[in-house]
Amino acid sequence: LSPATQVHAVAAGAAGKLAFSSAPQTLVAGDCSSVATVQPFDAFDNPATTTANATLALSTVWPGITFFSDSSCTVAATTAPLPAGAAAASFYFRGTTSGAAVLSVTAAGFTAGTQTETVNPGPARKLAFFVQPLGAIALQPLTPDVQVIGQDDFNNRATGFTGSVAVALGTNPGAATLSG
Repeated sequence: LSPATQVHAVAAGAAGKLAFSSAPQTLVAGDCSSVATVQPFDAFDNPATTTANATLALSTVWPGITFFSDSSCTVAATTAPLPAGAAAASFYFRGTTSGAAVLSVTAAGFTAGTQTETVNPGPARKLAFFVQPLGAIALQPLTPDVQVIGQDDFNNRATGFTGSVAVALGTNPGAATLSG
C-alpha cells in the first residue's frame, strides 16, 4: 500500500463575536488615534466574514472619548459599518481624559468585543492649585501646604512638569505676606 494524500478545505463557522484585531494604543490627550480595527470571529476564534450587513455600536464609559470615522478625527461617529461579506470594520478615537479607557463594540447577533487604550496627559500648558489651604489664621502658616501643579489643555495633571512656580498675592488690603 502506498501513502495517499487528501486535501481538505476548512472554512470558518458563522461569525458570532467581535474582537479587536488592532493592538491596544497609547496616545497623548487630544491626539487622534491610529486606526482601530474590529473583526468578526466564529465560535472557535477563527476570523469570519459577515453574511448580512451589521452596524457596530462604539461605546465607552471612560469620560472624554469621542469616536470618528476618519483618520483626522473630524467626522464624529457612534457606529461603524460592517457590510455583508466584510472581514473587518475600522474607526478612530480621541481621548481627552488621561487613564485607561475601555472601548466596546457591540452589534445585534454578536458577542461584544472590548479593548483597553491608554490616554496619557499632554505637556503642561497652565498651572492649577492642587491643594488649597482650608482656612487662614493671622500670623499662622497656611495648612495644608499650598500645592500647584502643571496641567495639559484638558486639565489632566501633566506628570512631567517640574518647573518652578512663583505664587503672589493679588488684592491684598491687609498687607499679608507669603514665605516658605
